[in-house]
Amino acid sequence: DVAGGVHDARTPLTVIQTSIDILGEEAPEVLRPQLDRIRRAARLAEHILVQALEQCRQEPPGAVPTDLGLVLESAAHLCEAEVRMRRITLSVHRPGPLPAVPVDPLSVERVFLNLIKNAAEALRPGGSIRAAVELVRGSEGLPFALRCVVEDDGPGLPPGFRLGEAGRSGKAGGTGLGLAASLRTVLRFGGSLWAEGRPEGGARFIAEFPLPAGCPEPARA
Repeated sequence: DVAGGVHDARTPLTVIQTSIDILGEEAPEVLRPQLDRIRRAARLAEHILVQALEQCRQEPPGAVPTDLGLVLESAAHLCEAEVRMRRITLSVHRPGPLPAVPVDPLSVERVFLNLIKNAAEALRPGGSIRAAVELVRGSEGLPFALRCVVEDDGPGLPPGFRLGEAGRSGKAGGTGLGLAASLRTVLRFGGSLWAEGRPEGGARFIAEFPLPAGCPEPARA
């Protein structure tokens, strides 16, 4: 029944995507960024449904070499309208060339989207969110992981908070289901996801993905 419902839900998404493509051919330039955001949100929704079908069939998502900086920027772009309406500042920091990591980009985009939306919902007007990706090096200076951070200057983590535990969330009224799904996604690709309070106030969520063995040093500008 669940698989059938998921399958049927893809039909209206196809209508939305097709309609956006038709509108995009004649839409004025000022509307095209909004149409692109709707198109990418529909694509992400379809991916969620496809993954639900794969879980019913016990089929894991595939992994391809991915630029996590671009994925983080894409997730932030999808959240632009919401943070603007909430009068929140969202900044993305992506340094120069970074090595690719093997993940499913849409699955990881859902993780970043969930972390940014959670932070936005925890903040009051005037608050700020910072999203960043950085290279992590070992004691010998060799890179071994990519770290993606989403942090805010809000009220911080509630007492007894446990990341990934359904029924417990870092925001008022939250269920914790989004964070639990995010944790499963990051673990599926060999990564780690954790949360911590910021010394200056607010919360920080960190997703770290290991670099493949023998990954070359990124070129420097």
